[in-house]
Amino acid sequence: MNNGNSNGNGHVTGNPSLAKRFDRKIEELESQVNALRISRALLYGDALTTKRKRTTSMIDEAIALNETRLAGRRRKHAPGSAAGKFSKRSLKERRQASADYLAEFSTTTPRPAPDSNRRGVGSLVRRGYLVRRGNKGYLRTSKEYVV
Repeated sequence: MNNGNSNGNGHVTGNPSLAKRFDRKIEELESQVNALRISRALLYGDALTTKRKRTTSMIDEAIALNETRLAGRRRKHAPGSAAGKFSKRSLKERRQASADYLAEFSTTTPRPAPDSNRRGVGSLVRRGYLVRRGNKGYLRTSKEYVV
């Protein structure tokens, strides 16, 4: 099937005018590809920058929204101020009340816990300031309670 135009490997050996036509077609197609690449860059490159701008503005809006959300949740009082459940003054008052309550217990004679403050007894027993002695009541331990 060799008609003189091929060397058996699929390459054209004869007919230089055919090779010139291929070269012209390749140049034409390359110029079309380059034109398409430029068009794509103009169309979609602009779209990408617009998308980046949109994304950036969306992120900025989300940050601003989060700031306003957090502004409503900010503390009304400074930490350690006179207001609040965990202020220094409030903690000191509660610790003093616990110290006064512990002072009512003896280290030798068991005393029953009053019904009004049974909850305070449990935390003092867990922390080792009181010891339960059967049904008789509670004894004060030697552990020091610091106010």
